[in-house]
Amino acid sequence: MATYGVMGIVGNAIAVRAVGRIGAAGGVAASIAAIAAGLAIWPFLSGDVVTVFIFAVTMGLGFSAGTSIQPARLGALPPALTSAPMSLNPSAIYAGQADGAAIGAALWDRGAADYMPVAGVVSCLVALFVSAYAYKRYRA
Repeated sequence: MATYGVMGIVGNAIAVRAVGRIGAAGGVAASIAAIAAGLAIWPFLSGDVVTVFIFAVTMGLGFSAGTSIQPARLGALPPALTSAPMSLNPSAIYAGQADGAAIGAALWDRGAADYMPVAGVVSCLVALFVSAYAYKRYRA
């Protein structure tokens, strides 16, 4: 847990520097990719300290960085489009958390907990697609 938390701080620091070079959309994509990579590691967690460490590093970097970069991305929208997405962003985060919990609970209830990381990776792929579409459409 400490590694995850420290990597969250590191992820935020990297995100601040990276946004200037790769843009907010690229930073969001990198964050989602890090989360997907962490979820891909999940099935291999067996108590091995090294694997758990790699998992915590990857997930910590991804989660914290993405939450910091997205408001910068939304702030780059044309002024007429900025206020609504900025206001709705926290709601979208909470809705995603609720949806993820519901999907995880449904898989657990059906004895399919082994598919949780797969559901997470698929969710990340959908998020990458939606993010790329939004970038193409609005350039933010």
